[in-house]
Amino acid sequence: FLISGPYATQNFNVDPSTAGLVAGLMVLGSMFGRFVTGHLISLTSCRTVLVSGLIIYTVSMGLYLVAHTLPFLCVVRFISGVGVGSASNATGTLIADIIPASRRGLGISYFSLSTIIGLALGPFCGLFLMQHVSFETIFIFCTLAGVSSFIVLYAMRVENVVTECKLHTSLL
Repeated sequence: FLISGPYATQNFNVDPSTAGLVAGLMVLGSMFGRFVTGHLISLTSCRTVLVSGLIIYTVSMGLYLVAHTLPFLCVVRFISGVGVGSASNATGTLIADIIPASRRGLGISYFSLSTIIGLALGPFCGLFLMQHVSFETIFIFCTLAGVSSFIVLYAMRVENVVTECKLHTSLL
């Protein structure tokens, strides 16, 4: 989120309010992705939605490299948010299903802590990268992070996981 405003200002010569809109489009896309994925999880599975979200995220990160107009950048930001929202929603649902009921409170707390750590370290990493590398390098790094997520996803094997996530979709 952090680099999109300065990127829009520097590369498209936009005013701060337009740069804020560009930054905010990812949040709107994430909200949309989270809204839609609840229904998609009930139709398919958590894993399917997670893989789809990771694909959307990874492809959209690569699209930043060819987003040479402001409208296209805005579309890419929204699509990127949809990928992040979808993947994070599916991940949270999977986590809730993986953790045994007797340890669910503790497990979900640890999972939430990982999100907080990411939110705490993310701005530092983003600002550090902005000072030392180009925006294109940051976009490549983010694309590689998406690819790495696939590697981690397919390397993980969890026994007896309710991949259909039927426990949680009955509330939708």
